[in-house]
Amino acid sequence: WFRGGKRDGTWAARAGCTLSHRAALENARKAGWETVLIFEDDVAFAPTFSPLLPAVGRVLAQHDWQVCYLGFTDPLSPVARLAALDDRHSIYRIYGCATGHAYIVRAAARDWILDQFPTEATVWPWVARHRVSDRWYQRHLGAKFPVVCVSPGLAYQEAGYSDIVQREADYRRQGEHQLEVPASSTGAIASLQYGWRRAAVTAGLLRDVVRGWQRRLQGF
Repeated sequence: WFRGGKRDGTWAARAGCTLSHRAALENARKAGWETVLIFEDDVAFAPTFSPLLPAVGRVLAQHDWQVCYLGFTDPLSPVARLAALDDRHSIYRIYGCATGHAYIVRAAARDWILDQFPTEATVWPWVARHRVSDRWYQRHLGAKFPVVCVSPGLAYQEAGYSDIVQREADYRRQGEHQLEVPASSTGAIASLQYGWRRAAVTAGLLRDVVRGWQRRLQGF
């Protein structure tokens, strides 16, 4: 898989990230926790995190969800606002998003993710096809489970060098933006948007299969 390419470090970091999230979820399952908060080791919480946490709990108890992002980037529509937390923050239903700054997972989603995630023995073919855990989450979770997020985000990662992108990264400003809900995101139109999103994601997955085989032949 590794032939001295310029991006060897990126692919190695993607595998390490994915396996670390798997290990955290596996530990939660072994402990018998029905709900678990997973976060990166360089996570930073916004000043509003602690004050809003009780409101987050109350709202989540009133809705159907399996994964809740407390911080994220690159959200995929359709988007629907479920409830306000204060005059600025709300909880939204989304199809998916990227980055794993901090996210809450319930047992059903946790077990399904563990069934799909690679082990150390299978990680290289998996990352060749899917790249990294948060990208896989973005494309797969919304088709299987209700996914929600808090926006603006309550968690981000400290600015610094990222092994995955092999450069300095600062996610804080992206998370501070509030999600926008189009006026058309209701009723039948929302259902059409959801169907279009699933079709677009499926097309992308087929391309991933082809690229995965190319990397198997050519290396990273």
